[in-house]
Amino acid sequence: MSCEKKHIQCGKLSREFQKAVEEYLLVETELAPADIAVVFGSNGRKSLAEKAFELYQKGLVKKIVVTGGYKGSFKKTEAEDIQARLLNLGVRSNDILIENKSLNTGQNVVLTRQLIEKEIGLEKVGSIIAVGNVTASRRFLMTLKKHWPEAFVMIAPANPYNVPKNKWYKVDKFKCDVMNQYVKIPLYFEKGFIKEVDISDINRKAIQKRKFG
Repeated sequence: MSCEKKHIQCGKLSREFQKAVEEYLLVETELAPADIAVVFGSNGRKSLAEKAFELYQKGLVKKIVVTGGYKGSFKKTEAEDIQARLLNLGVRSNDILIENKSLNTGQNVVLTRQLIEKEIGLEKVGSIIAVGNVTASRRFLMTLKKHWPEAFVMIAPANPYNVPKNKWYKVDKFKCDVMNQYVKIPLYFEKGFIKEVDISDINRKAIQKRKFG
């Protein structure tokens, strides 16, 4: 089986490779209360909205930024679609900020940062919980590290695939999406789009923040 767009061979994978990819790419971190959530638009918008609402409902964030422009022939931007879902779930309209021009992850972050500077003030946002598709969770963290280095960023990934992330290789769509992300990472490092992150350090700081504020 070849994965879409990149002709990636997604056939039988060794157990060692399956585990290594899961541990490196499909990351989630400890969470602590943050100033905002940033929701990266993509497919699986229902799961993205539900994950962001969960954070909001638990009091981990009070403001949610949804980011993403038009994709394909869809009549709404990714951000507007997720906003509508959040409103239906019960998030107050004035607790949602919209960035609906971005066309890739780098633009998601750069334009969201500009929006925050205008609407809230960058000095008031020191911590972020990112919400995005689990297949790209590490890349979201690395993109934020590159373009918003002063913020402390955690991640709460959304999983729209109906299987646990440690079974990613058992579902064709999940497998192909993971492998598409896998081949992006070296290229994005080479182009300077991302910076490496230390998940253990993020977890340590999140636990400390949870305990001491």
